[in-house]
Amino acid sequence: MGLFVPVHVAVVFSATEAWIPRDDIRKALKPMRSMRLIQFISWFPLKERVLRQYPMIEQIHLRMVRFPEFSMTVIEKKPWAVIMHDNRMQVCSQDGTLLNAHLDNIELPNGALMMVTTSMDITEGNRVRDRELEILRTIDPVFQALPELMVQQWVITPHSIECILTDGTVITVGDAHKLAQKLTTLHYFVGSFRDQLHRVSAIDIQYDGRVIVH
Repeated sequence: MGLFVPVHVAVVFSATEAWIPRDDIRKALKPMRSMRLIQFISWFPLKERVLRQYPMIEQIHLRMVRFPEFSMTVIEKKPWAVIMHDNRMQVCSQDGTLLNAHLDNIELPNGALMMVTTSMDITEGNRVRDRELEILRTIDPVFQALPELMVQQWVITPHSIECILTDGTVITVGDAHKLAQKLTTLHYFVGSFRDQLHRVSAIDIQYDGRVIVH
């Protein structure tokens, strides 16, 4: 008889991002909001369907607060980069998932994000392609460790990578060959000449072990 006891499930969100489509997610989870205990057998199929529909969700946890009350916590993936291509804005997490897939409108998330402009489509399905994702993962921590270089945006083409700073300085990286080595060279350069960076309007690190400044 206890299997037929009505239960109530509250949906809560772990993050405060205003851009998360909370109403849509709540609607998708509505079948679990008020049901009988025996119907919990449908929890896992519903959960998997919602995770596929809303890739910005990292996980959904269900726990009992006090019988017959349950809490369903929606844990969102964290926005990491904004990719602009062909007048379309895409937000991705650090694992490459496109967080605004299937969403027509989206507000920019709060917080500092990588801004990337690209002349090519660097996505496949609901993800950033592995090659370009590896590029972004390589450059991000280096520039996070260089607060002297305030990045406005990254520009990626099929054969080149450029960084444009907020003061207009352009850093030419070249192609992705030996990318980590080039960034290490830049790191040493900034560390040695940080007091003179205000005089520089362009930095070229595309050649092995060399930093050319203008």
